[in-house]
Amino acid sequence: MEGDVDTATDARRSPGGPELERPTVLVLVNPTARLAGAAAETEIGARLSAMGLRARIVLTRAEDEARAHARAAATEGVYDVVVAAGGDGTVHAVAEGLLEARNERTREDGSAREVALGILPLGTMNNLAHCLGIPEDLTAAAELLASAPSHLVDVGMVAGHLFLEVAGAGLEAALAPTFENLKGRPWAHPGTVLTVARTLWRVRPRRVDVTVDGRTVRTRALQVSVCNAERYGLDFAAAPGARMDDGWLDVVIYERIKVLELVRHYVSILGGRQGLHARERRLRAREVRIAPTRAVWHVHADAQTVGVTPMTAVVKHNALRVVAPPRAETKAEAVAHLGLGEVVLRAMVPPAAGVAARVVGQAAGSAQRTAAVSTARVRLAATVATDEARRVVGVEAPRRSARRAAAVRWLYLAAFGWALATGLAARWMDILPGDVRLTRVIQGRRTRRKDAFWRAVAEPGFPRYSTPLVVVCAAMFWALRLRVEAVIIILSNGTDAINWAIKRVVGRQRPTARLVRVTRVINEPGFPSGHVMHYMSFFGFLATAALSNLRPSRARRAFVGACAAMVGLVGPSRVYLGAHWPSDVLAGYLLGGIYLGGLLELYARAKAWAAGRRRSSTPPPQELSPLD
Repeated sequence: MEGDVDTATDARRSPGGPELERPTVLVLVNPTARLAGAAAETEIGARLSAMGLRARIVLTRAEDEARAHARAAATEGVYDVVVAAGGDGTVHAVAEGLLEARNERTREDGSAREVALGILPLGTMNNLAHCLGIPEDLTAAAELLASAPSHLVDVGMVAGHLFLEVAGAGLEAALAPTFENLKGRPWAHPGTVLTVARTLWRVRPRRVDVTVDGRTVRTRALQVSVCNAERYGLDFAAAPGARMDDGWLDVVIYERIKVLELVRHYVSILGGRQGLHARERRLRAREVRIAPTRAVWHVHADAQTVGVTPMTAVVKHNALRVVAPPRAETKAEAVAHLGLGEVVLRAMVPPAAGVAARVVGQAAGSAQRTAAVSTARVRLAATVATDEARRVVGVEAPRRSARRAAAVRWLYLAAFGWALATGLAARWMDILPGDVRLTRVIQGRRTRRKDAFWRAVAEPGFPRYSTPLVVVCAAMFWALRLRVEAVIIILSNGTDAINWAIKRVVGRQRPTARLVRVTRVINEPGFPSGHVMHYMSFFGFLATAALSNLRPSRARRAFVGACAAMVGLVGPSRVYLGAHWPSDVLAGYLLGGIYLGGLLELYARAKAWAAGRRRSSTPPPQELSPLD
């Protein structure tokens, strides 16, 4: 069945001027949609006419029919907007038809013709409307259609098929057709529960290689979802914070998780709610390839089975023009203007405040006990160490040393408190006050020389260089018979594990290209900066070991100066390259300094123990007889 309805009314007139021709839109209505009703075309026509729109309404009972109408409308070039009045399936079909026409026809100047997609959400879930900020109320949606500007959004492609919401492989792809049939009519499929139970009983986590923009992640997973929107399916909020206009796909890997845990997680994210934090890894990519090593998974695109693995999904940035309200502020952007004190007060709910108080109290007591004896241990280590250390290390007067010890105690206590407060604030929101402004100041004007310099500063901090560098330095100190130093150099690499754990607890996203300049996308949480923590512990201890064991010379001064420069420059480099916010860097310096303090305490104890052992094992000199 197909019907055409012209909803034109009297043309609007400008005051004292000629008639203004009203825009013309094509509305493709799915009469079987949940909210359509018997009088859908009449009601839609009346609402659009009241908003000053001249619309041609066509009833389409199949998605293929809607796709063909949209493609023909875009090819003819008569309409500026083609409206999908239905659910997510109707929106998908109309978008597919518009993109097919856009790929085939170009204007005379060679640019692709763009016909905007409008949405009147009449379906069961209306995930795409929710993600784009389009209300389900028909009057409000019609008003938005008449007044809102159009803007570009991304689409995904997998195996030659378009997806607006999600593509994926694994358990989700096996169940997607079943759940799609349940939308709005669960009574029509009484055997669905048994089918789902059988599928869940058979499925097991499999080894899979997920290649994200050339970097391969190997793990065991039940499924991998590639999200273009934050919601899909039965209104699952699988990728909170994902945007349809950022040029990225959000990859969610459900790794090493049991089937029942995954089911509980999906129940928890039903209706757009926050999940139970299932064991999942979330990455961002422009191209992702999913390849199970010993299995073949089904692949789906917006709940439609499109093939089997291996699969490759890519994002088409700004490929589709949509009539939607301006992008809403994220939570991070909405609170970016708040002061740090207000942010911390909001973040520290009463239970968190109690835990924080206990942690700070314990840290204060530990810091006081440690600072009280650290001066004596450092002095003892300096007096009994090797000849080079005795000639290099100087010990201050007792009163000055005590004052310095007290200052160090309060410095580390303040650093711990700042790191804790910053971590709580970063967990509560994505961007802290001043992050965006300070980042833009540091990035300033971009040049090739600046890019090369800051990349050179940051490159030794990546694992492919940092781990070999730690091993080589430890081997060099070991060859110089500085065994304690060699062991602690290896321990300085422990910041990587601590940083990994803190990042998973806080879960803060890194800077995005829509706010600042990003030269390299890293698919890891951002708080705190792992580079800064590593440089503080590794280069900081290298400088300490050089000062303690090497004779004064130009070479020693140059070595210590280079270590200090690396520590001082790594923070600005991470901000300039767009890898971290300034608050990530500050937390990295604070936490790295705390870890370095622990290494120095261990170093003083180990040197004192080694010197005492050497003294006790050296035999006393023997007296010579006159005959000798």
